[in-house]
Amino acid sequence: MKESLQASKHQEKPAKKAKPDAPEKPHAPKKRQKFSGKIEFISYSPHGDPEGVVLKDGVFVRIPPHSLLDANAFKVGAEISGEGELAAESLAPVYHHAKVMSGRTLVADDSGTKEERESLKTQHKRDLEGRRKSEPKMEDMEISGKVAALGRSPKGEIDRVILEDGTSIHLSKDAKLGPKELKGLKVGSQIEVEGEGRAFGKTRFIKADHLKLH
Repeated sequence: MKESLQASKHQEKPAKKAKPDAPEKPHAPKKRQKFSGKIEFISYSPHGDPEGVVLKDGVFVRIPPHSLLDANAFKVGAEISGEGELAAESLAPVYHHAKVMSGRTLVADDSGTKEERESLKTQHKRDLEGRRKSEPKMEDMEISGKVAALGRSPKGEIDRVILEDGTSIHLSKDAKLGPKELKGLKVGSQIEVEGEGRAFGKTRFIKADHLKLH
């Protein structure tokens, strides 16, 4: 009898039923806000397409190339308006997932669902394949100049630099920036960058791996 009682004490307790995972709460949609102004600077992609604009008041509007409906509408001095998600405003407002108008004409639209944007990206990649043969090759570049405008990521981090001569600089994720560069990079800074780039007529693009602040 004692043996049976001791045996029963050592019996494993039945495992507790695992609670079903709680359903993920949907992310609240970010508030969309309106913007308008005159284009002062244009940031270009590695393939020569507009991919962001800096307005006269310093607002940066991200315009991914896959969202372009009329690339020719994006010229320095052109008036645009629209609405987008206010992603950051640490120093200057940054809008993304924007819908951009020139007058009454829709010239860029990145306001769709994630699935719709992915579909546009896929189509844009196909378009780029057809353009690659005619594009100038990427080559090593060293460029220096004065910063005219800065572009920012949705988190507010500087990831685009535009020089006074219109050169578009993308800071690569592996770009080596020292404390001096991180703190001192601003409009009016004199910089020197190294990386791979290409020229499209008067437009130059460079993906900077090194940036030095003078």
